Amino acid sequence: MTNLTNTTKTEATDDKLTAEKTRYLNSINSMIAKLSLRQDDAAGIMGITQPRVSNIAKSRLEKFTLDFLFRSEDKLKTELNARKPKRRAA
Repeated sequence: MTNLTNTTKTEATDDKLTAEKTRYLNSINSMIAKLSLRQDDAAGIMGITQPRVSNIAKSRLEKFTLDFLFRSEDKLKTELNARKPKRRAA
């Protein structure tokens, strides 16, 4: 009985991790599209190689840690915010 419970908990944890990774991959791909970046340009912003960006575009979850995806998304958010037009004070 204990093994079944542990297996179920592990599967639930794996499902949550997969869902989080998927959310980050979708967010990263969305920002790359919003910024109209080529893969090599996106790679430069995120500090990775173009083949890694290709793996992100193909949603290859197994290639990435959650921490890596979080940091990559953060770098793209910074770039996206830097490109937003500044509002002038009235």
